[in-house]
Amino acid sequence: MLGGSEWKTTKKKVKAKIKEAARELITLYAKRKAAKGFSFSSDSIWQRELEASFMYEDTPDQTKVTEEVKGDMEGENPMDRLVCGDVGFGKTEIAVRAAFKAMNDGKQVALLAPTTILTEQHLNTFKNRLSQFPVRVEALSRFQSAVKQKEIVEKVSKGEVDIVVGTHRLLSKDIKFKDLGLLIIDEEHRFGVMAKEKLRFSIDVLFKALHSRKSRPRELENVAENQIVKAIIAQLRSGKLDRVAVRATERHLWSLIDSNDLNYLGKRRALSYFIRRKKLFRLLPANAY
Repeated sequence: MLGGSEWKTTKKKVKAKIKEAARELITLYAKRKAAKGFSFSSDSIWQRELEASFMYEDTPDQTKVTEEVKGDMEGENPMDRLVCGDVGFGKTEIAVRAAFKAMNDGKQVALLAPTTILTEQHLNTFKNRLSQFPVRVEALSRFQSAVKQKEIVEKVSKGEVDIVVGTHRLLSKDIKFKDLGLLIIDEEHRFGVMAKEKLRFSIDVLFKALHSRKSRPRELENVAENQIVKAIIAQLRSGKLDRVAVRATERHLWSLIDSNDLNYLGKRRALSYFIRRKKLFRLLPANAY
């Protein structure tokens, strides 16, 4: 009950936890500012081959952000960079290139994703993009059995896995990396503050986030305090459907279906669009939309 003794005790405990977390974060940020990170090598022939094999032509924004990320990785201080862009604007491709650059110098890469579905998508994307290179990519989520997870965890600790993609499972106490060099966090706003800081002490960190007009408070605060460098990809590359326009059209169609502005025949035609859309996207390759 609000105002009761139990409520006061709960508030006291929460305040104590917040103060403890704040102290830990201040200590971590201070150590991270003073620490020297690993300076990655300049682009290798393999790196250039990987980037040249991308099926789309890079937009100017994508080229600029790619070079900025690689420049951060080659610097002395640990990287903290937030890459923002809408769906289909090329954020994952930048993450693939950064991961491959780290792997070329013998470092391991961890990619943290908020859901099991997204983990599987990233696993397939990384495997497809790096299929022509000797890269070992694994995933850790509830989609893997306990036996399989144990096997992957052992391989990660021995350095037998180059890139591991996972959900919060990557933050478990039994996960030990032999030589972690890069942490990529997808949709970073969906992870708690302390969860994101667990692996961050002296390694390079690349955040991926969906760009929104309403930036999140902590993201803005970190950018303002120069703890994180923000990069925005604002251009849609050629060959990709304009998802913004598609979504706006679909929202308008649904609003018409729900309203009384259409007669029965009009609603049937609007609904048939979504049925045809579903059939169409079953036939299209995964990278077409």
